[in-house]
Order: sequence, then C-alpha cells, then structure tokens
Amino acid sequence: MLAQVVGPYTGTTRLTNITGPCSPATLAILGDMDFTDGSYEISLGSVFEGTWASGLGYPDGAGDEILCVSLHTEESWMVRLRLSDGSYSNSLLADMTPTVDNDAFNLYDCGAANLNPGWNYDRRVALMDFASFTYGAGLTVVGAEFTLMTDNAGVADPIGMLYISSTPVVTPPTISNNGPLCQGETLELEVDNSTTDATYSWSGPNGFSSTDQNVTIPNFTSAEAGTYTCVVTDTLGVDQVFNLTTTVVINPQPSGNITFATSCEDNAIVLGFSPAPGQTISSYNWNLGSGSPATSSASNPSVTFANGGNYPVSVTLTTSLGCTGVIDTVIPIYSNPVPSFSATPLIQCAPAVFTMTNTTNPADVDTYSWIFNNGINSYGSATTLSPVLPDGIYDVTLTVTSPEGCVGTTTVADYLTVVDQPIADFYWSPGQVLATNTDVSLINASVNATTYEWTIEQGVPASATTEDVQTSLPNGISGNYEVTLVVSSVAGCYDSITKTIEVSPIITLYIPNTFTPDGDEFNQTWQIFIDGVDLYSLDLRVYNRWGETMWENHDAKATWDGTYNGEIVPSGLYTWTLSAKDKFTDEKYEYVGHVFVNR
Repeated sequence: MLAQVVGPYTGTTRLTNITGPCSPATLAILGDMDFTDGSYEISLGSVFEGTWASGLGYPDGAGDEILCVSLHTEESWMVRLRLSDGSYSNSLLADMTPTVDNDAFNLYDCGAANLNPGWNYDRRVALMDFASFTYGAGLTVVGAEFTLMTDNAGVADPIGMLYISSTPVVTPPTISNNGPLCQGETLELEVDNSTTDATYSWSGPNGFSSTDQNVTIPNFTSAEAGTYTCVVTDTLGVDQVFNLTTTVVINPQPSGNITFATSCEDNAIVLGFSPAPGQTISSYNWNLGSGSPATSSASNPSVTFANGGNYPVSVTLTTSLGCTGVIDTVIPIYSNPVPSFSATPLIQCAPAVFTMTNTTNPADVDTYSWIFNNGINSYGSATTLSPVLPDGIYDVTLTVTSPEGCVGTTTVADYLTVVDQPIADFYWSPGQVLATNTDVSLINASVNATTYEWTIEQGVPASATTEDVQTSLPNGISGNYEVTLVVSSVAGCYDSITKTIEVSPIITLYIPNTFTPDGDEFNQTWQIFIDGVDLYSLDLRVYNRWGETMWENHDAKATWDGTYNGEIVPSGLYTWTLSAKDKFTDEKYEYVGHVFVNR
C-alpha cells in the first residue's frame, strides 16, 4: 500500500470505516484514497469516528500524528485518538489553515449523497501532536474521532483525516492448521496477521501452492500430509517478510479384520472386529444386509441368516482419534441338510418291524438320528429297523447332522400304520336250518378284515368274495355242511375259520291216544315217537283228571305201563304234556294231548 499524500504531507494511513450522521455513500467519501472528494454543508456538532485503513495500531512517535483536511472555509474540529483497548486520548482543537494548492473536488451532500462535481476550492489542513498525552503500556493508536466545532460559513465541509506518524507496530503473523485430520476431512491452513497490507505465497506437499491468506483443501488424503510453508510479505512501509511453516498430521483410518466363526442357517453367529495394532475403536455401525437384525451398533453383534449362502456385511468404524472407515467381508453360511427317507411297506400287521432307509443327499450327511412316534426309539445309521411296534399310527422323524455341523430334521406325521391281525368269524341265519328250507345267509363277523373268501360245501354258490353271502344247501337233505371263511387285512395279513352248518330234519311226533294194560300180550304200554328236537331237553308228563302227575320221564324211548307208584291206575282219560328244545336255537316246543287207559 503506497503512502498517501496531501499537498506537502505524506501519511502512513488514512481514517476509514467512518461512522457518523451522514449517508453511507457520504461516509465512504470521507475516507477515500486520494482526498479529492468530500462532503459539504454538515451541521456543526456532528461526530465522526473511524479506524486506520491499515488495520494496525501505531505508537506515539515524535512530532505531529494527525493531519485533518477540510475545504474552503475556516473550520475547527475537536479531535481525540482511539486506542487499542477501546479508550480515548484527551481531545485537542484543530484549526484548519489553507494549503497552497487549489483543486477540483466532487462534493456530496451529507444526507442525500447528491453529487456536485468539479468545485474548485482551497484545501485546508491542521496538524496535530498529542505529545501531552501519555499512552498506557502496550497501547497503540488504532483510530480517531472528530467533532465539527466551527465554520465561518456556519456549516462544515470535511474531507478526511491522515495519520503521518512513524512505522506502525506490526505483530508478526502466525500460521496454524486444524489438524490432526482424518482422511476425507477438510484441511484449513490459516495465517493470523494483524495487517491487511500483506501478500502470501504458500507451498506444500503434493505440489500445493496458493496466494490466499487462508486456504482450505477438501477431501484431505495422506499424500497431502506434511509441512506447509507460507511466505508473508508485509507491504506496509518497510516490506517485512516472514517465513512461516506448519506441519499437518493425518490420523490413521480404521483398519483390521472382521472376525466370525462359520455357522449354519438359522443359527446365531457373533461378529467381531480385530483392529490394527495401536488402534482403539470407539463406535461401530454394522450393516448386516439380509441378516436379522439388519443393523447393529454393538461391538460384537449376534446375527442370524435364514438360508445358506455367502452374505456381504460391513461395519463403519470410528477410532478414538475420530477417523471413520468402512471394513467389509463376506460371511459363508452353510445350509442345513434336508433329510428324506422311505419305508416299504408303509402298513403292516402287529407286531410290526419296518425297514427305514435314509434317502438324504450323502454329501450332506455325517450322522443320523431316527425317532419313532415322538421318542419311542432312536437309531444312528442310514438304514435301520424300527422297534417292534404294536397297532397304531406312527410319526417318523429323521435328524441329520452335516459334516459342517448343521442339523436338519424332517418329521412325517402318520407315516407308518400298524393294524391288528384280522380275526375271521361268521354266523348264519336262520340259526336252525331245516331240510325243508336250506336257504342260508352267511353273515361276516370278522374283525380287522378288508377282503373275504368263502368256501361253502355243496352250497350254491359254493364260493364268494363278498362280505356277506346268500347260499343254498342241498334241499330236503339233512346233514352237516362245512363253511370256510378266509379273511385278509389292509396290511395283507390272513386268518381263517371253518364252521359246520347242520341241516335238521322235520320234527316228527307220534303219540298213541290209547293203550290196554290188561295183562295180555298186546298193547300193554304207552310210548311216544319224536324226532328233530334236542332229546336231552325232553320233558314228558301224564296227569289224571285232578292234575296229579301219574308218570314223568325225560327219555324219548321210555314207556308207561299204566301204573302209579306200582298200582294200576283206573281206566279213563289222562292228559299228557310234552316239551323239548330246538337243536340249534334253544327254542322250546310244547305239546298237549290225551291218552285213554282201557282195561
């Protein structure tokens, strides 16, 4: 920055950033570069304050410090210095005197900033020395305040103020950076300089260069770590040069390995992370993909994958130094074996033993475990015999463990059926078959049977496969006829039974109605003749007219000689009763009649 000149006066810097009662445009003119513009018609008593354009503080040098500049008329200002601690010096009165030059000025109205160009006026100045005022230790002059006091035209026409003291107090600039940094962050290089009048020349790693005072480098990498140099040239007065260096350190990114043990589908697997030596991990953010859960912030999350396969997972890590990085890997998950088996046949009769055959893919099998009906028995081979099973329906479970230790279980409900042995039986109707009617209904009474084979001796038909059979035995011919029934169950087991059907003759009954027990050789006894009944059930009785039993017998071949207790009964009419049971049905037959005893 070149020193500014007002007539014969050369200044170090000017007053700028002025505040006061005028418009912003007018205030900017009061602190311009060349003191050729100004303001007019500003009311007396107006106060203006500003700082030096250099941004620096100045010491109390020998001689005059301040040059006040106005136009045209005689003016006086009240001026005081503004110090670096915010305090002020005592005030001194500045009386303006004209300089030898006469220039053209562009004048601005204080309130409206209206331009009045090309006005020719003398420039008036006042030199001020604040030698009577003692600064505090370490304080410098950073600006000034002036108040418009008098003007022989009634209003003031100020231009500005120039500082003409010696070399300013320059604080050496400092250099800094915002490191240590993590990769990907933004590097900030800064030079703290008390003056705005300086130039900068940066150089650094990876071919870096810049002429800015402060520099940012986004997406910082390890290639950009190292020492940066900035040459600062202070252009104020004596062109001081400062060579500054700063070293930028990059913190290491998270590194290491995701750890885990191989596992099977639907089994929990615990993940971990083993950091590089010297690193400490402060936070974890796991992306577990299709696992359950899908995310976790735990250091050692437990995750389950529903199916076998290769699953990518990753973890975003933050180190204790604040650096973040992503580590990924692929986790192999083994599939559980899918057991399958067969048995032939699936239905047997009790007691039953089934041969069970494993049909699981041999590559998926290391060990086996068979279970019948929820724990009856278990075995450990590929092909095995079931335990001896009573009748019932049985679930079968096969559990297979693969070479990788994965377990698969298949249960087939109601897979094996054990039925009781069939029991053949039948009966016929009518229960007593008479020779006069030999049509017979053969009625099945078997248990656990599903098929039937009938063989009927001399029957029509003589064989059948229906459950019940209607047949005819030889008509009119009494005798015994064998019938055989062979049955089988759903499991293919057999049983048979043979029974004999007796065809009975017609009941024949002959009872004489008189006899003559008179001692001759003819017709001396009374005897009945009967056939077709159960002779062992026969009951024959003879009664007199008063109902007294004269004779009783249970033998169809017995004879009555007409006596009672050894005495001959009187001649007359006697009543007899006869009862007997059917040979087959125990049906009771009863007969009543009379017999005449004639002497």
